[in-house]
Amino acid sequence: MFNSAKYHMSEGNYSVACSELRESDSLDPQVGTTMNLADCYEHLERFAAAWSFWLQAASFAAAKGEHDRDDFARSRARQIETKLLRATIVVTKQPARDGLRLAIDDVALPQEAWGVPIPLDPGKHELLAMADGVRPWRQSFSIEQGLEPTLLVPELERASPATPPPPAEGRSPWPAVMWTTGAVGVTALGVGGAFAAAAVVSETASNADRNCAKSGCNPTGAADRTRAQDDGVVASVMLATGGVAILAATTMYFTLRWGRSPSGNWTAAVSPTARGGVTTLTWSW
Repeated sequence: MFNSAKYHMSEGNYSVACSELRESDSLDPQVGTTMNLADCYEHLERFAAAWSFWLQAASFAAAKGEHDRDDFARSRARQIETKLLRATIVVTKQPARDGLRLAIDDVALPQEAWGVPIPLDPGKHELLAMADGVRPWRQSFSIEQGLEPTLLVPELERASPATPPPPAEGRSPWPAVMWTTGAVGVTALGVGGAFAAAAVVSETASNADRNCAKSGCNPTGAADRTRAQDDGVVASVMLATGGVAILAATTMYFTLRWGRSPSGNWTAAVSPTARGGVTTLTWSW
């Protein structure tokens, strides 16, 4: 990565070279890499970044006892110091100053840099102030020759508790319930009518050819009479259920037409007797 960056610098492609040097420096920090990175940014006229990396290289070299490199890096930093543009970030009194965090262009700004001129490259920047329990505050600003702003971070507003969004208004389910109930009612009436007709046929067959008389029924007549009773029970239940369903659908239709929605739950219950007919019919909203 370092050798590739040196090649791109020799070709004048400093944007690519600076990116590769940053990667090389993060993988294997060395004095020479940091010095080349500072020189690369200087060629891009990003003097604030170059100045910062020259000072980093000087500190790195001094820690290693490389005094020549230390002196060289500091001299290069002094040469471009006159080209630096600065901005001052002033922080007003905050309820939780210790928890306040500042960043310029997503790069953290330590507290020791608050209130003092800090070097920045020309162009547009964004200041971000944030802390737990308060609303983040942002401000965009520009810096150029002759324009070195002072920015004031105001007291940040307390964050209000999050209010849940109102429930989304969906389509009412009642029209679908109405049509479904009506369809069930019509079907039940049809089935009930069919079983009623079958019960009549079986009852008629039980009386044919004197299969049943007052004294009783022969086996053929008894079978027809039992079948007639069973069909009658089914017919009673289905006809009653169909009637209830049709009544419910009709009630829902007029309720919806008047601009109201049915409230609560509705139930219907039908109980047949052992010999046909209906003993109970329950309906409630």
